[in-house]
Amino acid sequence: MTLEKPAMRIIALYGAYNEIIAAMGLESRLVARTKADKTPPSILSKPSIGTHMRPNVELVLGRRPDLIVQEGARRQAMMPVNQLRNQGLNVAVFSPS
Repeated sequence: MTLEKPAMRIIALYGAYNEIIAAMGLESRLVARTKADKTPPSILSKPSIGTHMRPNVELVLGRRPDLIVQEGARRQAMMPVNQLRNQGLNVAVFSPS
């Protein structure tokens, strides 16, 4: 995936990515979180868009993200990824080993 410009509105569908994004100094770009996400503590004020396996597509669209990041280790997580991509959203899936 290639973005035309740096992502300014990010949703991480896997909690550890919120921590990574915050550690990079980009926490202000996070526009939502999943129900389970509690770290860094400052993201608790962000709206919840559902769970990482079943995000509410309408809530995600309402946040107008220009990048969504997801963990690719669980096959079930790919169904919402495909739904979000079908809506024209940029979704990066990572499978760290």
